[in-house]
Amino acid sequence: MKQGGTLESVLTELERQARTKRDFRAPRRLLKMSDQHQLMLSDIGTFGITNIGHEQLSARLNIPKEYYDRVRNSNKELLASNVNHWLENTADEINLVRTLDENVRGFLGPGYRPLDTISLMPIIIPLLKELEMEIRSIALTEKNFYLKVTTPKFRAEVKPGDVIEFGTVFSNSENGYRSFSIEDFVLRLFCMNGAISETVLRRRHIGKRHREMFVVMEEQQELLSDEAKVADDKAFFLKVRDLARSRLTQENFEQLLDKLRGATKRDISNTETLIHEVQNKFDFFNEDMKQIEILLHKHKDYTQYGLGNAVTSFAKSDEISYEKATELEKLGAQIMELGDTEWNVLQG
Repeated sequence: MKQGGTLESVLTELERQARTKRDFRAPRRLLKMSDQHQLMLSDIGTFGITNIGHEQLSARLNIPKEYYDRVRNSNKELLASNVNHWLENTADEINLVRTLDENVRGFLGPGYRPLDTISLMPIIIPLLKELEMEIRSIALTEKNFYLKVTTPKFRAEVKPGDVIEFGTVFSNSENGYRSFSIEDFVLRLFCMNGAISETVLRRRHIGKRHREMFVVMEEQQELLSDEAKVADDKAFFLKVRDLARSRLTQENFEQLLDKLRGATKRDISNTETLIHEVQNKFDFFNEDMKQIEILLHKHKDYTQYGLGNAVTSFAKSDEISYEKATELEKLGAQIMELGDTEWNVLQG
């Protein structure tokens, strides 16, 4: 399993971000892009734009991304002209502009509800101690936060010598890339492959649109202070704590364990056919699928379980980003949890 940072480094960065981030709810008529591709907010200031900010600006203004990226790199004035044209032609629409370090990190719809990761930590850290959970991986990427934990209280063999631990993945995005979610997690101890199983909670970042959420600043509005947001978030995160407790039971662990043990008994009858069908079903890139097939042959476990573990093993590759590794861990779990009928269909 790919490693990100440490708890200490992530907490330090979250605290730093809390001091420098600002959020605005702004009508588009008060926004303008400069020829240097900065976003100017009337009476507030001028902000740089991150790659994510550009991506979301393109999507919100319905400017095709391929065109947007091409003119962004080849003709700065033309892109600014395009963006400003559509800002002016949709002048009364409102967007939530999220900034960090004086850069736009998110350009979101008016109903987007910021659910900041720093509010999660005072709930989760005591919970880890209470449930005797060990941090297996933690990361704060440009798009998302991930915390992957397991507990030795739920440890068992899938097959002789192949031990797993049961746990949880907490994930969140502050710029619209994903909902907040809690997912079941298993860690294969002898090779440290992680697999992310069933999603047990997902909350979209959709909040109230009412005026009382905001401090009025003429036509431009800045979101309430961090203290107000933290208090509102805390109520939700207390529910997160209760749900995380309820998932870590012997019954849930044994249900997942039964699925994995069943996967060890389903053999691969035709590797070439299976690889082709799995690639189509799960949308693997050609090069990724080639590497997964190499790992399958290297490990010589020609079962459904072996194929799933080849995918999660590939997720540890140096060239794979943390984001992609996490998606591969989910795909590996999905393969291992296929039922008899679905597996037989893939076999051809």
